[in-house]
Amino acid sequence: MRRIVVLVSIATAALVGLIVVGARPAAVAEEATPTTMVDHPVIGTWWTANDAPGPGVETAYVVFHTDGTYLEVDPNIGVGVGVWRATGERSAELTYVFQDIDPEPATIAAGTVTVRQSVEVDATGNAFSAPLTVEVRIPDGTVVFSAAYTARGTRLQVEPMLPLGTPPPGTPTS
Repeated sequence: MRRIVVLVSIATAALVGLIVVGARPAAVAEEATPTTMVDHPVIGTWWTANDAPGPGVETAYVVFHTDGTYLEVDPNIGVGVGVWRATGERSAELTYVFQDIDPEPATIAAGTVTVRQSVEVDATGNAFSAPLTVEVRIPDGTVVFSAAYTARGTRLQVEPMLPLGTPPPGTPTS
């Protein structure tokens, strides 16, 4: 009798196991594993300059975050927010938008400035080149300006703390 109970218990456990396994779908779709951006060389903080015509070079500070978000602070336009994604081992593409606050509202209504950019980080990881396009739109969606430029970036580096008044390294002292 004891053998029958043991055999029934084993058979019951096996049957329950088959039912549980059989209840799962035969094929489960998995989400595609996104390319990890944590180690991408574009991540970090950069000083940038572009070749826009006009008085002086257009400069900004930008931050590429590991989660694919982007932030730019431009002294002429303001703060731009956007997203980026890796397109290769040292390349990325991004789109970011500024709220355009026109200093002369009588001439054009405020709108947005949208920038689309392709970035290639050099082998050192401390510089990049980035062709970009700019579109300025007024609130009804009309493009009132568009242009193509090239930006270059230099990675910000941590510098040692110096006592106030200490000249930067390489500054002539006499």
